[in-house]
Amino acid sequence: MTDAARSDRRYLPTGLRFGAGQVTVSVFFQVTSLLLLPFMTNVLAIQAALAATIIMLPKVASMVLDPLVGVASDRMPARWRDRRPLLLLGGILTALHFPLLFNPFEDMSSALAPGYMLAVLVTANLALSMLTVSYLASAADIASAARARTVLTSWRVGFHMGGVLLGGLAPLLFHYVCGYSEFYTKMALLISTLCCAAVLWNYFFTRRAARPRPPTPPARFGDLVATLRHPSMYRTMVGIYGVKYLANGIQYAAMAYFVLFVLGGDLGLLSAMVVTMTALALASQPLWVRLAARIGELRTFQVATVGIGLAFLGYVLLRPGQFTAGFGLMAMQGVFAGGGALMSWSLFVGAVQRYTVERGEHRPELLSGVWSAVEKSAFAIGVFIFGLVLQWLGLVPSRSLDTLQPDSALTGIRLGMAVLPALGMLLTLVMIRRGLAPHDVDTRGSA
Repeated sequence: MTDAARSDRRYLPTGLRFGAGQVTVSVFFQVTSLLLLPFMTNVLAIQAALAATIIMLPKVASMVLDPLVGVASDRMPARWRDRRPLLLLGGILTALHFPLLFNPFEDMSSALAPGYMLAVLVTANLALSMLTVSYLASAADIASAARARTVLTSWRVGFHMGGVLLGGLAPLLFHYVCGYSEFYTKMALLISTLCCAAVLWNYFFTRRAARPRPPTPPARFGDLVATLRHPSMYRTMVGIYGVKYLANGIQYAAMAYFVLFVLGGDLGLLSAMVVTMTALALASQPLWVRLAARIGELRTFQVATVGIGLAFLGYVLLRPGQFTAGFGLMAMQGVFAGGGALMSWSLFVGAVQRYTVERGEHRPELLSGVWSAVEKSAFAIGVFIFGLVLQWLGLVPSRSLDTLQPDSALTGIRLGMAVLPALGMLLTLVMIRRGLAPHDVDTRGSA
C-alpha cells in the first residue's frame, strides 16, 4: 500500500460522517430539478413560463437569504458548537417538505396549484438555506491541507451521488403512482425518513471532527459587500461555479423532456439513465482523487469541464429510439461530472481557507452563504431560461406526460439538453483558464 493510500484511509471515518450531510441537499436538488418542471407543466397543466417562474423565485431569493443565514450562523452562541443546531434544524425541515411537494395532484384546480407550489417551495428553500450554509461552512473546519481537502470532498461527492441516485429512482416510482396520492405519499415519506437519518448521522458523529475556530468578530451584512468587492480566489470561484450551475440547471430541467419527447422513452428509462450517470460519477471518485494528486486540482478541473461539455454536445446527435447511445452519453457525463463536482467543491474549501489567510478573517459561514446562494439561484435561473425557451417554442401544457409536442418544442428541448449547457461549459473553461493560476491553488499540499 502506498503512503498516499495509507494517508487517505485515515480520513475514512471522518469522510463517512461528514459526507452524510450532503444526502438531503442532493436528494432535494435531484427530485425538484428532474421532476418538478415536467410535473407542473404536464400533470398540473401549468404554463411552462409560469412553472419556471415559480421554481426560480424562491431560489433567487436565496441570493439575499443565504448570506443572511450565514451572518446569523456566525452570531450563534459558542455553547451551541457554532453551526450545528442550524444544520440539524434545516436538515430536518428540508426532509419534511418531500411529502408536501408533489401533493397537488391532477384533481387540484388550475387556479390553486401555482399558489400551493410557490408556498411550499418558499418554505422548503428557507429550510434548505439553513442546512446548506451550515454544512458548507463545516468543511473548512474539518479539512486543512489540500490532500485532506480533496479526499474528504470526494466522500462528500460520493454521498452527493448517493443522494442523486436516490432522487433518480423517484421517476420510476413516479411513473407508476402519479395521480395516486396514497402511494406517492408513502414514497415521499420514505425519502423524507432517509434524509432525516442522514442529517442526524452527520450531526451526532462530527461533533469532534472540527478544529477550534479562531476568534473573529461576528460578521455584519457590510462584510458581505466587502467580501464580494475584494478580488480573491474565492470571488473567482464563485463566478466560475455560478456559470457552471447555470448550465447544469438548464440541462437538468431538460432531461426528463428529452427522454420522454425526443428519445420516445418513459420515466422508467429516465430513472435508468440517471442511475447510470450517478453510478459512474460515484465509481470514478478514486480516479479523480489520484489524478488531482498527480496533475493538480486546477488541471483536473479543466479536464472534467471539457469532458462534460463534449458529453452535452453528443445529445444533439441522438434520434428517437437511440437508447443505447443515450446510456453511453449519460455514462460519459457521469464520469466527468463526478470530477467537476469534486474539484469545484474542493477548490471552494481551499478558497475559503486562502481568504482567511489573506484577509485575517475566518468567515466560513458568510462565504458559504454566498456560495450556496449562487448555487441555488444560478441553477434556478437555468431552469427559468429553459422554461422560457419551451414557452417560446410552443410546448403544449397538459395533464398527461404522453402528449405529443410540435417540432418547435422538440427543438427547444434539444437546445436545453445539449447546446446551451455545452456553451456554458465552454464559458466555464475560459473562466478557469483566465481567472485561476497554478500558484493560486494549493494543489500539492500534504495531508
